[in-house]
Order: sequence, then C-alpha cells, then structure tokens
Amino acid sequence: MPIFLQHFLYSNIFALSRNDRSVDRLVGVLNRLLEDEVVEVRESASITLSSLLIWNVVQGSRLTQLVEQFKSKSAGVVANGGEVLGKHSAVLGLCAFLYACPDDLPAHLPDILLFLTTHMSAPQPIPVSNCLLQTFCSPMSALTNALFMFQKSITKAFNTFKRFHLPNWVVYKRQFTSDQLNELNNIFISPSYYA
Repeated sequence: MPIFLQHFLYSNIFALSRNDRSVDRLVGVLNRLLEDEVVEVRESASITLSSLLIWNVVQGSRLTQLVEQFKSKSAGVVANGGEVLGKHSAVLGLCAFLYACPDDLPAHLPDILLFLTTHMSAPQPIPVSNCLLQTFCSPMSALTNALFMFQKSITKAFNTFKRFHLPNWVVYKRQFTSDQLNELNNIFISPSYYA
C-alpha cells in the first residue's frame, strides 16, 4: 500500500497539494500505515511521509501538529503491545522528518534530532510481560527485539542525516547550541578506546 501511495503521490502531487482535505486524508492513511503490525509496512509509510514533506505538501501548522503528535506518542512508558507499535510508529514518523531534509536544516529539525537522541541513548521502558512480540518468542528476546527495532530505525535515520549533512556541517552546526552539539557528538562520534 505505501508503495502505491508513493506512485500515486508522484503522479498527482499538483492536484493533491491544492486540496487541504486530500492532504489531511493522506496524512491520516499514512498514520494508520505507520501503526501497521508489519515492520516493512511501517518503514515504507515513513518513506512515503518523507516524500510528502519533501514536496512541501505538509507544511505550516499541519507540520507542527504532526511533529507534536509524534513526540507525544513516542514519549512515556509503554504498558502493552499496542503501545509498542504506537511508539515505534511515532519514532518512524519523526525519522521521516530527517529523511525529508537532505540538503538543508529547517528550524524544527534540531529539536527532532535531540528528541530522537533520548530514545537512542536510553533503554525503552517496555514491560516484558505485556510485549507484543511475546507471542512469537521468549520474553527476554521479545524485549531485545523491541529495543532493537527502535534503535535500528533511529540509527538508520541518523546515518542518513549524517551522510547528507556532513559536507556542509560547518554551516549547519551554527543552528545548534553548544549543549545540543555535545549531545549530537555523543551519538555521531564513536568513542575511542585507544586514548
């Protein structure tokens, strides 16, 4: 379904961008696809959402609402399996913003980057007994799989961000405070064990 939406958007972007109701429907469909049980569908929906962001179909207050929606869904303690999906969908939604800006650094992106670093560095509070993956594997491996799913998504988005923004990093780093730069350096620069 997300692949079809990508082709549909590409073919009809001019007509869709002029109709607010159509944009709201598309974002609603993508939000539902981001919460699909299949990881590959969620990842494809994230890429499709980044296409909407690249083409400036989602902008202004709608963009701000989407960022806040994803941030609120990904924050907090996870109590059951449905919340694991919801939290991962929110993380993938925020990662879509990183994929959507390969050649610039909009004002909302530093906050998203730093918000995702908190998910990268801290272990996710997922109770093993209520984990969605428990039906397929042992409780310990279910916790490990859920943690790996979040960190893999964020790591992939950070690597893409770093690859595109590293050539002009001297210009981009001016948009960050010194504390923000320290946080990003902890994530982007590997520790040296030979010091």
